[in-house]
Amino acid sequence: MTFQSIVRSGLDYQEYRYGRARKLYRGPKPDLSGSYIACLGGSETYGRFAQSPWPAQLEEQLEYPVANFGQLGAGAGFFLKDPVLLESCSKARACVISITGAHLVSNRLFSVYPRRNQRLQGVSEMLEALYPEIDFGIYRFALHMLVALERASPDRFRVVEVELRNAWIARMRELLNSIETVKALLWLSPDSPDDETRMTPQRARDRPPGFVNRQMINAIRADVSCYVEYVASDTAMKAPRVADPNDATVSMRYPSDRMHEEAAQLLAHPIFKMCNMRTD
Repeated sequence: MTFQSIVRSGLDYQEYRYGRARKLYRGPKPDLSGSYIACLGGSETYGRFAQSPWPAQLEEQLEYPVANFGQLGAGAGFFLKDPVLLESCSKARACVISITGAHLVSNRLFSVYPRRNQRLQGVSEMLEALYPEIDFGIYRFALHMLVALERASPDRFRVVEVELRNAWIARMRELLNSIETVKALLWLSPDSPDDETRMTPQRARDRPPGFVNRQMINAIRADVSCYVEYVASDTAMKAPRVADPNDATVSMRYPSDRMHEEAAQLLAHPIFKMCNMRTD
């Protein structure tokens, strides 16, 4: 986060570097020498445009240290590439994993960069054969490409959707099984995972997590101790963000402070129970 962005938005994310890749995480930097709860996720966990993201709110409500390992634009594959981060999550009293989009995971049709999961690294011959009319070289972001594919042929895009879902389930299972502590799965969104109208590229951009539905969540439920579902009300969704006027439209794609607060309230009791049921 640049100094200019801090001045514009009024937010200081207090970023610090951590993990093998030395990526930037939102501060304040946690003390990992004692007992703590770890939180993994993407931009909603990091808390872009939020004064106090849900991990910080959870720490306040539980009066217990919480490490925010949310990473802007990260999918499951990002965390799988960092053994230092996985070890810190495994040492935690509990780990909360916020669900991220399926388009952020490499699959048999296209790959994303390991450390920048929003960016398109390449496409396979399989995808080129499925969409021979598409010039894939013009796309830098996976989501932009997916918008074009769905627009070109909704019928052929069903093949892409199936691959997105299968790859997401596989990577999420791998991630969950790599974290050796009790785990909670968090759904944080304006929409229910039962709402199939959100399973489109356009909705994936505006209403994350993209391309994830109830069936996919159910496929990984056995790998976690509990699942917490927060669907924001219209009031919470429309609550203010901390953003420069130039970023006002973009900021509405991210959770408001009200959403962060309500998600933390929903998490507090099950996480408290999880921490108590673990024996060291």
